[in-house]
Amino acid sequence: MNEHDKEYDLRQFKRMLQAINGYKEVMQNNNLEDLRKVIADLDALRSSLAVKSEWFVKQFDPRWATLEEVYAMLLDHDETHLDEIGRNLVGEAINNIESLIQSEISKG
Repeated sequence: MNEHDKEYDLRQFKRMLQAINGYKEVMQNNNLEDLRKVIADLDALRSSLAVKSEWFVKQFDPRWATLEEVYAMLLDHDETHLDEIGRNLVGEAINNIESLIQSEISKG
């Protein structure tokens, strides 16, 4: 990984944290649209990484998939807000993704 790619990816990881923090600010609203936005933001930023380590992808993808699965279930049931189980699943996935990203940032 060259220095340019490293700096670029660091910016993407920081943007991921911004997306997560933005979601956490409105998470208590349990709004489907807020969940959709953080899912899309994280997906786009992950896709834009210059260097995708196999380890990071293996850790990130299942956690992100949890968000996507909860969102899909809400759509299937014509729900617009998360129930308690959904909130717990999303909260845990968001926290795990946040920890993963912070560890990538600390690697610098």
